[in-house]
Formats: sequence, structure tokens, C-alpha cells
Amino acid sequence: MSHRTTPPPISCNLYCAAQTNTRFETAKAAAVSGLPPHATAEQREERLSAFYKNWVLQEATRQEEYNSEWRRRSMQEIKLAARVSFQKVKVRFAS
Repeated sequence: MSHRTTPPPISCNLYCAAQTNTRFETAKAAAVSGLPPHATAEQREERLSAFYKNWVLQEATRQEEYNSEWRRRSMQEIKLAARVSFQKVKVRFAS
């Protein structure tokens, strides 16, 4: 069960998230479709467990890059909010 693909470069937005969800659902369906029709719930769980493990490993780099980008953008927004607040305080005390 090898569903590994080379992840595209990260610049994730809502479109990227939708692509990831689509890739996930497609790969999951492929993993489950390989089961025989009379597969037990336990066999299905085992197949899905292996799929989820492989997915997490496969997507680790992409997830780390996304998290780093999200943190970087969040810090920029926090810094901007702090500067705006500081300017408001300065104006208030200067009056």
C-alpha cells in the first residue's frame, strides 16, 4: 500500500487546504477500496490505521512548513497590533 507522492512547495491558503483534503480523501478511498467486499471491521480499521500512519509520515514536511509559515504570519500580525496599540497610547498621552 504505497500512496506516497512528492508534496508540492508550500504556500498554503484555503485552496491548498482544499487540495490536501481532496488528496487525503482520494488516497483514503484507494486504501479502503483494496479491501475485499467481505472484509471485517477489524480489517478495515487495520487498513485505515496503516493509511493514516503513512499519511502523517508523508505529510510531515508539508505540515511543518505550513506551521512555520503560520507562526511567522501570526508574529507579524501580533507585532503590527502591538505597534498600533503603542501608537494609540502615545497619541492618548500626548493629548
